[in-house]
Amino acid sequence: MKKYLLLITIVTSVLLCNAQNAPWKEFDNFHHLVSKALHPVMTGNVQPVKDSSSALLASAKTWQASAIPAGVDATAFKTSSRELVKQCTILNDDVHSKQPVNVLKAQAVKVHDTFHALLAACKLKD
Repeated sequence: MKKYLLLITIVTSVLLCNAQNAPWKEFDNFHHLVSKALHPVMTGNVQPVKDSSSALLASAKTWQASAIPAGVDATAFKTSSRELVKQCTILNDDVHSKQPVNVLKAQAVKVHDTFHALLAACKLKD
């Protein structure tokens, strides 16, 4: 009987942990774009940022408007996501106004840093 009770406890714990880490499609989409567009900037390649700044901004707005899963600090997410959308807007404007490479790099780094600050504030895993 004790073995069954222990097994039930373990299974319940695993299920509860997985429920708290449920997929967040909008987060996953934004994170994918960050990897494709912003990480190449670290090696000096700004073309992916130029190619996807509009998609990055749209994805940030979609993520900001999405339902916040249980276990995520809603207040921290709302504040941080506003800043993320702001930084993505600046980046997109810089791309469309054909700012120099050094400006694009600096703003792409700001977007990347803002994204990671959001992750930390909301205790999300990268």
